Amino acid sequence: MTRIATAIVERQFPEGDQFLFITAREGTGLDVAFVDPDAEVTGAPPPAPDGELTLARIALDPEGTEAEAVCLRAELAGLAERSRAWNAAKADALEEARDPAFWESDARHRVLGLIEYLDRLGAATATAERLAARLGSRREDPSRELVRLLATRLHVLEAALAGLDAREASDATVTVRPGHSDDPEACERFVRDLEAMYVGWADGRGMRARRDGANGETVLEVSGLGAYTLLKGESGLHVLEIPQGESRRFDRVTALVEVVATGSSPDGDRGEPAIVRRYRHEPSPLVRDASGMRTGRIDRVLAGDFDLLTG
Repeated sequence: MTRIATAIVERQFPEGDQFLFITAREGTGLDVAFVDPDAEVTGAPPPAPDGELTLARIALDPEGTEAEAVCLRAELAGLAERSRAWNAAKADALEEARDPAFWESDARHRVLGLIEYLDRLGAATATAERLAARLGSRREDPSRELVRLLATRLHVLEAALAGLDAREASDATVTVRPGHSDDPEACERFVRDLEAMYVGWADGRGMRARRDGANGETVLEVSGLGAYTLLKGESGLHVLEIPQGESRRFDRVTALVEVVATGSSPDGDRGEPAIVRRYRHEPSPLVRDASGMRTGRIDRVLAGDFDLLTG
């Protein structure tokens, strides 16, 4: 309780409608922060202008037009070139693995992991190229499902390549913890909704999500190309707004999401958690997030398409 006592002694009290957010961390005690539930979510660049074709927008709402097919072919050409640029690194890794002393070296797990990941990257690129060839083999406009599938594959491939460039881990561990609420049952439901959102996201991106957790929190081990790169922005506070009867005020249910590279330890001193996304079912559906996105399509967000709605 030392951190809480220190906050009291230093008169770090919540102001206005702020609430005290306490997180228990193994080995480091408690993190204490005051969070303003009315603060706007900020920190990411604005979404693309209306009407501009992007991989995310095509994957979210494909129309099956030739314009979409042209966009996807152009995106694929650039991503395939970036993917093949890693062939030299893979060849170097394979050469290193041929050294008789390799299997006793400390670097063997990293090198073998890189070889395996680049194999998967190459297979994903080849699959995308086969899908693109099917787009070009049709005389009429391509089917919406084929366009959606290719756009989604390219969206993941783009993230995987960005993660490789940044030397990020591929897999992610997502922990969802209940936060502040005067209604524990509503908080529990919100945690389950977020768990289902991330599982649905993993299914839709061709990834695996293994569930774990106890004491009301959920832990998901997510593995797949670009998993950590696509999920890392989810770390922070998620806020569900529930209307108070006929008034214009809202009760708030919160959950803290923490995303770390699988196998690494959480950062023990990250300060006050930022608000990542706000959710509202009533009186009219609304979702707001740090990209500047505002949408009434809360069903699509909670189904796992949150990463597409910001694109």
